[in-house]
Amino acid sequence: MGFSSSEENAYFAIKNALKFSKVKVSNKTLKEVLINHPDFPTLACFKDVFNTFNVEILPTKININTITKLDLPLLAHIEDFDGAYFIVITKISGGIVTYYINKECVTELFYDFLKKWHGIICIIFINDELGEAGYYKKIFQTAINLKNKFVFKKLI
Repeated sequence: MGFSSSEENAYFAIKNALKFSKVKVSNKTLKEVLINHPDFPTLACFKDVFNTFNVEILPTKININTITKLDLPLLAHIEDFDGAYFIVITKISGGIVTYYINKECVTELFYDFLKKWHGIICIIFINDELGEAGYYKKIFQTAINLKNKFVFKKLI
């Protein structure tokens, strides 16, 4: 299941946003949901994908002063000389912003971040029934399968 660079960026943005929101979703399920969405990898698909896992998001444009008052994590959109990216902001403190872009954690001055950010974010609202239906059951079954496979091989 190979992704283009823009699809990979959208995948990691959603995956990281779910992870830092403590929403349990398997990589396989997330990839299936994304691949089957007609608007993937655009921001238009994000709301539907998050709704699939019982998470509400609000895409909006805000000003510089508001971002420091919002609960984290936040999904945001930045643009620099390398291109445009979805990121997940995990910390804003002491004039420093920490965010994830794909697999990389970036820490930079808030001032430098503002040069890339155009005010577009997705506020993430968490509820009581988060995540993929049956997530823990799937993890438990995988562990049993691995245990049985290991025990079976040992007996041979």
